[in-house]
Amino acid sequence: MVDTFKGISGYFKIESIKDGKVIDSFEQHNLIMDEARNIFAKLLANINGQPVVDKFVMGNCGHVGADANDPSAGDILVPKSEADGFTSDRTMLFAEETGTDGVNYNSIEFTVDGVSGNTVTASDSISTVNTTVNGHEVVYIIDIDNNALNASSGSIVYTECAFYAGSEIFSMRTFKGKVKDNTVGLRITWKIIF
Repeated sequence: MVDTFKGISGYFKIESIKDGKVIDSFEQHNLIMDEARNIFAKLLANINGQPVVDKFVMGNCGHVGADANDPSAGDILVPKSEADGFTSDRTMLFAEETGTDGVNYNSIEFTVDGVSGNTVTASDSISTVNTTVNGHEVVYIIDIDNNALNASSGSIVYTECAFYAGSEIFSMRTFKGKVKDNTVGLRITWKIIF
């Protein structure tokens, strides 16, 4: 699915990593959300307090048949599409609609050093978010440690994720299920292309 935000697009790749080796991968264009227009407008106008992209959220309701009340329903190998509500006017992940933080979704908040592009702080203190600017694209690489973003029960199957600028969603992707527990790390490469 290509976004509807003319002139800006994105590309998303998620890899499951076990014992230092990639064991599963999914990649596709991501969706730039309608709220991204507002974020850019405020940044260009230099409006005080306008947040930049500073939060990465993963949820377990991005697959067909799931909702925040029953995330285990449906088929974790079939990501939600436009027909299922995966559209640019979304304001949050499917798991956030009525779900509970730490149960249906987990997040990492971060600040980025404007000089180096490296993470200064990540809220879980064991994952990293690195950014680079290559010509007309911004590339985020999020490395989620084996011990980060796991469920209290031990494992969770993630099927969606998003970037936020403060409380406003910027871009989002649904994907086939990725099991996350303390034996598996995740690497997400997320490009925003201008």
